[in-house]
Amino acid sequence: MATGTACTQATPSSTAAVAHAGTAYRDGWFGDGATRLHYVEAGQGPLVLLIHGFPSFWYCWIRQLETLRRNYRVVAIDALGAGASAQPAADAAYALPDMAATIMRLARQLAGSERFVIIGHDWGAALAFAMAQAWPEPVAGVVGIAAPPYNLFLDMIATDPAQQQRSAYVSAFRALTPARIAAEALAEQIARDAYAGLVERGDLTPAEAALFQATVGTAAALWGGTAWYRANIPPFDTIGAQHHWPADDAPLQMPALMVWGDADTVFEGHFPDAFAARHAGSAVLRLPGIGHWCMLEAPAAVNAALGGFIARSFGTGDQP
Repeated sequence: MATGTACTQATPSSTAAVAHAGTAYRDGWFGDGATRLHYVEAGQGPLVLLIHGFPSFWYCWIRQLETLRRNYRVVAIDALGAGASAQPAADAAYALPDMAATIMRLARQLAGSERFVIIGHDWGAALAFAMAQAWPEPVAGVVGIAAPPYNLFLDMIATDPAQQQRSAYVSAFRALTPARIAAEALAEQIARDAYAGLVERGDLTPAEAALFQATVGTAAALWGGTAWYRANIPPFDTIGAQHHWPADDAPLQMPALMVWGDADTVFEGHFPDAFAARHAGSAVLRLPGIGHWCMLEAPAAVNAALGGFIARSFGTGDQP
């Protein structure tokens, strides 16, 4: 199925991922040119929009799509630079306000006049929270998995030496060049490293791991993914109020949930408490022994939490 102003053929890896997911899933497209977004959807009902992080693509949500499509129209996008979506070369194309505006237009087109829920992981969580802060009216609820809101992240890396140490990779990403990516086969290496533990533990099958490697482990995907860092995270010692979006103190006016695995090493473990303190009325779900890929490592727990949260956000009670 095609939606939006242009329809383009999916990449081979995207086609393979949709085929692997099964006949319940449909391709969709929104926009064209440098802002074209690819998404995969299933189910009917109120809209639930899922946004992945880095390095990933829409398929990271397959365990959630399988459960949530029973009650909702679930749409998992390939964010700009990932999967079959556009991969513009210029870093400026990945500025958070512009990407958020494009995804919001997609969500409004899909949902019409109805409200919807946004769920994000990693960079997708930072983006989901920022969208909910910037345009609260259509957002019935927002969930962030394994990452803080964008503004909170900026505050952490500007002021917290421990988080600065954990986030040292950001400077490495900012310094990448296409020539180095190609010469050192960095895309293939980063993709392997990102998913090796999931495969070893059985959280991903070998066939699924091959899908991730084929989609994430390309030079274009690595350049597009790291462009998010170059466009939105300045050198840590230069971060100021002008970098926050939509505003440093922007509230979350709708139900908000943070899902956090306490074995995650990407962020300092105190950030969920900072999130809860900053956003009164929000909730935090802590998953003992779970790492950064909560939705793949603990799908049953994540799905149960999401099902209840989404139903309450839409005012329909608890659903699986």
